Amino acid sequence: MKLLQLTSNNQNFKTLTFTSSLNIVAGLQLSDEEKKTINSIGKSLTLTLVKLMFGGAFDMKNPKEKKLKDFLTTYGMFYLSFTHKNKEYEIKKDFSTPKYYINAVEIAQMNYSKALNKIFIDEESNLSFRQVFNAFARRFGGDYYSSPIQQQGMPLTDYEQRLNNLKLLGIDTDLVKENFIIKEKVSNLEKTEKTIKEYSYALDKVNLKDLKDEYNELIKDKKNFIIAQNYDVIQVEADKLTEDLNALRNSIHKIKNALQRKEKNLLASDNIDIDANEIERLYNEAAFFFDKKVKKRLEDAQNFHNTLIFNRKNRITIEIEELTIEKEILDKKLDTTSLARDKKLMLLDSSGALEEYHAIEEKIKILYQEIESLTQYEKLLSEFTVEKSALAVDSSLIKQKR
Repeated sequence: MKLLQLTSNNQNFKTLTFTSSLNIVAGLQLSDEEKKTINSIGKSLTLTLVKLMFGGAFDMKNPKEKKLKDFLTTYGMFYLSFTHKNKEYEIKKDFSTPKYYINAVEIAQMNYSKALNKIFIDEESNLSFRQVFNAFARRFGGDYYSSPIQQQGMPLTDYEQRLNNLKLLGIDTDLVKENFIIKEKVSNLEKTEKTIKEYSYALDKVNLKDLKDEYNELIKDKKNFIIAQNYDVIQVEADKLTEDLNALRNSIHKIKNALQRKEKNLLASDNIDIDANEIERLYNEAAFFFDKKVKKRLEDAQNFHNTLIFNRKNRITIEIEELTIEKEILDKKLDTTSLARDKKLMLLDSSGALEEYHAIEEKIKILYQEIESLTQYEKLLSEFTVEKSALAVDSSLIKQKR
């Protein structure tokens, strides 16, 4: 790849044209008049612009980069032209939008990396353009790069950096990948080793077989446990009272809904009246003539309508009263049934037989959970030992292949 030109439609930007030889961008001490001819984009920011045009991202945690993004968003359109494999390309980017353009073809931000890969990278290399770009770009000075094989922003120990350098040198990286995967697995095992040791201590301290034997004995005790007949009868009665309570609550709920509907209908029936004089006045304004007979008919219709409304309101009022009485009766019955059920439950809870039965159930539950946990520990210990041995063998085989 060879850079050709970096420019902008902003008049303050001074176009940078790259030559085939070494290109140096120098910062000069200029007079106020001379400063009018420069970019207002510095040396470092020029290199940053190249990075951004090739899909680099702003570091929003860095206040300077955040400020730069705000600045570039209002600056205008940038153009970067270059050649690769004897073909010329132009990237166009306005930082106020996420879109890019390559040779006037619009490309969404999420697809931009793939578009660059198609231009620069062979599919069989398993590299990406951004990885290669980072391997050669040097945007920072000083001691930022401690080695010629160090990529920008990456420590020397970074696995991906080392792997990419080997790929760029044309070295087969299959063994490197296998070795890295094994190291990762070993590292993960070592992180869980402390927990594994705690599991091992728990297994040594508790005999899992004894717990299972105790659990099975309790299951038999529960199966053979017999509560006195009178307590059994009380339990049946308490269950029946519970069913009655649920039925009463459902009935009360239905009555409440019916009352709400009736009260709405009663309100809707208010102020519905037909005034014959008002109707006659309206028709008179429209130049209609009404004789006494017509007026009489209107008065009859008014009376008939008012009678219907009156009867309807009386009927709804009576229905509301009946539903209210029915609800009061059910409320009293609900209170009586609830009190009777509570007495039955209190009698059951006070019985030693029932308490003993509940104690057995609780103990069975606790033992079951403990057995499940220890069984998982035992399984995990076995898998840990097998996996650790297998990884040690795989690591030895990879060392032999080297």
